[in-house]
Amino acid sequence: MKILLVMIVCIQDVSLALKDSCIVVPTEQSFNSVNECLYFVDGYKKRNLDPNVFLSGFCTSKGTI
Repeated sequence: MKILLVMIVCIQDVSLALKDSCIVVPTEQSFNSVNECLYFVDGYKKRNLDPNVFLSGFCTSKGTI
């Protein structure tokens, strides 16, 4: 099963409107398992050195109906 990652990046800045503080970024990276994908997201979070930037992500499979 192909697992896809969607990253969510938010900037904590009171001068930004709430609607402008986050972006959702579908990545081209694919994974063989949800655990592999989550490990990748965790790596991004650990490399983020800016306390005003919040990183998150979710892993999902793309299936056909």
